[in-house]
Amino acid sequence: MNFTKAHQSNHRWWLSADGFNRELQAVYASRSWRLTKPLRRSFQSLRDLRHNVKQAVKPPLKLVLAKAIHFVQGHPQIKERALAWVRKHPTLEIRLRRFALGNGLLGSYGMAYASGQEKKDNATHIQDSSAESARLTPRARQIYADLKTAIERRQKENG
Repeated sequence: MNFTKAHQSNHRWWLSADGFNRELQAVYASRSWRLTKPLRRSFQSLRDLRHNVKQAVKPPLKLVLAKAIHFVQGHPQIKERALAWVRKHPTLEIRLRRFALGNGLLGSYGMAYASGQEKKDNATHIQDSSAESARLTPRARQIYADLKTAIERRQKENG
């Protein structure tokens, strides 16, 4: 690209930026922008407050959650019920497993495999204690269970 083309291109971009800047300044000078200033400030204050509350609540909430997980792990009947309920909420299960693993509450296995057994639809039991399968999402575990069941069925049919 020669000097003249580069200069023309640069000038075209400068004009475009200058046009956008003029539009923005017109918005800032408008009556509606001035009238909505208190509203924008209120929303910003609410966002700041929300952020501050989150930061203040997070540490104690983490401590309570860690103690709750530790308590549940020490009580097998509660643990089974809690796991059954958590498995019905895959997003929550993933977040709890990540929290527990990140805080050293489960060792190298995921929450669903802490007892060495995965339940699917309260009927099919899959024995699997490998660390690899412990990292699967609830949906992936369901697909794995379906595949394993289909393979076993096929082997019986062909057996």
